Amino acid sequence: MYENNQLVSIIMDCVYIAGSTILMFVPLSNKRIRERWAKAIFFVVGLIGVICYSVNFILNMRWVVISSHNSYEFYRWFNFVNGLLLGWLTALFFSGQAFGKKLPKKV
Repeated sequence: MYENNQLVSIIMDCVYIAGSTILMFVPLSNKRIRERWAKAIFFVVGLIGVICYSVNFILNMRWVVISSHNSYEFYRWFNFVNGLLLGWLTALFFSGQAFGKKLPKKV
């Protein structure tokens, strides 16, 4: 039915979808303070990640089959979007907004 490398790819797509979903809800935590732009980037990165990896999951499961030329174009854009998301997450880490600041404890 599926080869080993396809099964690994399918499982990794599921992991990435779950991780992107969690990433969308990270800024909703009331335990840390983050800038508005950082919250927006977390949500956008999560949303785009869920969309991209869902489409990749559909293609890996072969529910939709596309031509070899379109497949090449899709994976080229997929890699571009992955690099863009990685760049945005790196910007969050370098700005210090990835972890945010803890709220002071109430006395």
